[in-house]
Formats: sequence, structure tokens, C-alpha cells
Amino acid sequence: MLRGQTFEVIGVAGEEFDGLGESPTDFWAPLSMHAVFRSEEVRADVIGRLRPGVSKAQAEGALGAMAQREREDMRAFLDPRATVVTFTPFMILAFSPILLALGLVLATCCANVANMMLARGLARQREIGVRLSVGAGRARLVRQLLTEALAIAGLAGLLGVLLARAVLDGGQRVFYATISPEFAKLIRLHSLEIDTRVFLFTLAAAAVAAVGAALLPALQSTRLDMVAALRGEFGGGVRSSRLRDSLVVAQVVVCVVLLVCGALLYRRAAVFQALDPGMRPHGVVDVNLPERHAEVAEFLRTAPDVEAVAVAARAPFYGSLDRTMVTPSGRTNSSTTEFNFVSPEYFRVFDIELRRGRVFTAEEARIEAPVAIVNAAAAQAFWPGRDPIGKTISAVQSKERFLQNLSAGYNQIQVVGVAPSTLDGPVFAEANRTCIYLPAAPTGRNAKNVLVLVRGDETRALDKLRRVIIGRWPTLNAETVPVSAVLALRVYPFRAAAWIGWMLGLVAMALSVSGMYGAMSYLVNQRSKEFGIRVALGATATNVVALVLWRSMWLTGLGVTIGGGFAAGVVQLLLWFSARASLSLLAWDSMALFIGCGVAAVAAILAALGPSSRAGRTDPNAILRAE
Repeated sequence: MLRGQTFEVIGVAGEEFDGLGESPTDFWAPLSMHAVFRSEEVRADVIGRLRPGVSKAQAEGALGAMAQREREDMRAFLDPRATVVTFTPFMILAFSPILLALGLVLATCCANVANMMLARGLARQREIGVRLSVGAGRARLVRQLLTEALAIAGLAGLLGVLLARAVLDGGQRVFYATISPEFAKLIRLHSLEIDTRVFLFTLAAAAVAAVGAALLPALQSTRLDMVAALRGEFGGGVRSSRLRDSLVVAQVVVCVVLLVCGALLYRRAAVFQALDPGMRPHGVVDVNLPERHAEVAEFLRTAPDVEAVAVAARAPFYGSLDRTMVTPSGRTNSSTTEFNFVSPEYFRVFDIELRRGRVFTAEEARIEAPVAIVNAAAAQAFWPGRDPIGKTISAVQSKERFLQNLSAGYNQIQVVGVAPSTLDGPVFAEANRTCIYLPAAPTGRNAKNVLVLVRGDETRALDKLRRVIIGRWPTLNAETVPVSAVLALRVYPFRAAAWIGWMLGLVAMALSVSGMYGAMSYLVNQRSKEFGIRVALGATATNVVALVLWRSMWLTGLGVTIGGGFAAGVVQLLLWFSARASLSLLAWDSMALFIGCGVAAVAAILAALGPSSRAGRTDPNAILRAE
């Protein structure tokens, strides 16, 4: 039973096919049954497969010529549908921050492995010296060391694929558990399978990472004094020591950048979570209808637990409002402003108290009179320091495609009220956007959303409201969603980004800690003779511990300083992009910079405490006897 109609199941699609849309498809019905599910005019997509050997450009050109023969101003375009998300330059730009963050984590892994390979190469100096003395070429030894690294990287890549499968499954479960329950029932995610291409890409990335991490250590390990190596006199030299220090500093830099970005996203998500939209969304239910707006609105006014009902062209938080060009009275230049059609009850439903003037009358709404309520930002921008009540706004016809042109009936719009500046669009929209509200009638073409203010418990009232609508109009495709859930959904991407940022930052921090621990442990082992002599000559354990800690603090300080500078540059770049797009996705936050740098510095210094305390316990008698 679908929308009151009985349908017979005549086939089952393959498990691997779930449609070509952005959301998976549950069932397919004949196009002739469209009226059962949608009352508006059919808008069908024509989907086809290109012939072998025919490119997209060739097919588009042929279709374009055919379209122009039918009508001169007709155009034809082809959109790839081979994948759910089309791989376009915009999509690459949108996902580039995630790819960059993952690349930084991989670079940290490579630096960590390179540091361990350096230590391992120094420990094998005698073996390498023997091989060189019996005729092995340096190139052959480098190939051997690279082969060992590739074998380890191949095994790590296989384990990484298995871990990725678990992370993908766990990520989907976390998504459904953390998203608003009202939308969790409506959202289905496409299955993310690790196919052959992903598997080969993972192995290739592992191979490139292995070569990048092992090449310098391999070259460094085979560049040694053969006589000293055969005598057992091991030492990395100044060049090896500088290389290890550089790798440790690089790890701290990446750790700081990721932690700062994670802290910034987390604090920004907290700001959006506590955002005051200037209206009361809780208790308001959005009933999105394809038709019968006036009938449904009138019926719901008498429904139980309903306090007030309004209609609007756009409900809040679903996205940016439509924009148009207007010329305020007393000015010659035009301005771009957002606008929305709302009924007089809109301001009561959302508990918006006007600052000046009045709301629309019922007659003004019925005839959709040329009157308007402007928000405070528009009043200040159009008539700074003056009373906007009684002023007029002239609608300007524009050729810009992204602007909506108001009809000729709005040549002169009189301002009758001033409302506070509310957050009608996305939560990351630029603050203080200008907006004008025009009257909408329930029977008019601008009434697309019915907004219901319910009493008492929102969840209970919402269930009752759904039962009432379905009972009265069983075939009406009405979507009922709490407006507060829409707001929570808009904030959710920032929460998810903050979680991912912190997770990547913590992974980088763990790698940096292990890298610092390994570097300091190797330093203690390499300089154990020196520490023993220092203790024998009167140095205390505190002096030895301070010596090791000072070196770790110097490396950490250098990494934190460079990483803080890089992080500030990244944030400034993101702020520039946000400003160009008139968005407020991010804002400069000195506390996030302090948190990221502080956490990385403390973690790196704590990692050096173990090796430094071990250095302080050096026994000079054992060292001198061995010498």
C-alpha cells in the first residue's frame, strides 16, 4: 500500500543497485503513476548510456544541434550519472581539506617510520659494513633496505584496508546515532564498498609512503666509515642527527596544525550549537505540502495542541532565502536583499516581536498587498539613522540568474514594520544580512510551507499532527519536520567536522609522541657512555635528566613555533575563502591556537620524560666496566 493505492511487486533489483540519485531508492513505480506520489507537474530525467567510442562532448554537441533545430533558444546538457557524486572541480575543492588533513597524517607516519629506519640503520652499521667489505655495492644495499620497507608497508596496507572497512561501518552507525532522529528516519546512505580500485590505490599509497620514508634512511645507513663500523664504533654523525631532529620537528608541526584546526572546528561548532537565531524554533512544526495549503492551514488551526498556524514561501534554516534587487526611497543606487513571503501569524509562531510598526493585516495578506516588514539590518542599511516606517522600496528587474525578480505589482513597497534581524537562512550565513518580508496568502502561489506552533511536548504533538493529516488526506504527500530539528541538522556538519578534526589531530599527536619517544630513547642509548662519564665526574641525575629534556624542549618549541605559524596561515586562508563566499563558517580564535599548540607541546614533553628518567638512572660503573 503506497499513498492509499495497492501496488503489485513485479521485480526485485540487484542488491548492488540502489538508484542514481543522491539518496538510495527503495522502489520504482511506472511514470504514469506519478500523480499518486506527487501532484505537481511531472519533471522527468532522461537517462541514457553513451555508445562505445562516443565522448561526452560529441554527444552533447549532437544533442545541442538537435535541440536548436526544435527551438532556437533551447540548449542541451549532459550530466554524468555513473556515480552518485559527480567528480567535478568543485567537489575536489570541497573535499580538499579532508584530503589535505589525511595527507598530513600520512606524512607524519612517514616521518615516524623514517626516524625508526634511521635508528635501525645505525644499529645495523656493523652488518652493513661487513656487506660492503665483502663486495656488496651501495645501490644493492639500498635496494635491500627499500625491499624490506616495501614488505612491511604492504602488510600495513592490507591491515589498513581491513581497518578502513571497520571504520566505514562504524562511521555509518555513529552517523545514525548522532543525527537528529527526525532526519535519521529519512536519510539512507549509499553503501561504501572497498573495490579493486580502492584496494590498488591503497597499496600504491603504501608503496609511495614506504619509498618516501625509507629512501633517505637507506642512503644514510649505507654512507658510513667501513673501518669504524667493523670495529663496532657506531655513531650517526652530525648529518644523521640533524635529519632525525628535522623529522621530529616535522611531526610536531603537523600535530600542531591538525590540533589547532580541530580545536577551531570544535569551538566553532559549539558557537553554532549555542547560536541564538533571534526566533523561537522549538515547538514549531514545518508541514511541507505540494498543494492544498489553505485547506490544511485552516484545518490545523482547529486541531488539538495547535496554538497558531502560519504560511511562508520558505521555512527557516532550509537554505538561503531568495534574493532580489531593490532601490530604497531617497537613494539612487540599488541593493541586493533577501526576501520571504509570510503570513501575519509568522511572527507570532516564531515569537518575533517587532521593534517598530505593525504586522500585516489579514486583508493585506489576502490580496498580497505591496507592503513589507524589513529586518533591522535592512533598516540600518537602507535608511541609516532614520525612521523606516512609511518609507518605500522599489523592486528592480535584474538579468542576473541568481536573483529573483519581483512582479510589477511590487514597484512601490511601503514599509509598515521593523523586525529584529533573525537567522532565516543557513547557520553559517553572513551576519546582519538584509531581508524584507512580504505578505503571503494561504491560497496564493507563495504559500509553500505551513508552520504550526504546537503546545506541550513537541514529540507527542508532532505524532498527533501527523496522524491528523494522514487521516484527513491519506494521499497527500505532506512532510512534517520540527523546525528545531532542521536547525540541529544544519549544525551537525560542523559537529562532524570537529570530531574528524580532533580525531586526526589526536592520531597525529600519538604519532608525534611516539616519534619524540623514539628519538629521545635513541639519543639516550647513543649517549649512554657520555652520561656515565658525566655521572662519574660528579653530575647528578637531575643534571642528566635536564640535559635530555632540554633537547626535547628545544625540538618541541621549534616545532610548535613553526606549526603555530602554519596553522595561523591555514586559518587565514580559510577565513579569506569564507569572506569571498559571504559566509561565516570560521572566525579567528586565539584560544584554539593556544589549545592546539599547548596540547602538542605538553604531549611531546611528556613523551620525553621516560627516556630522560632512564638517562638519569645511568650506572657509571657498568658503563666504565664495559668500556
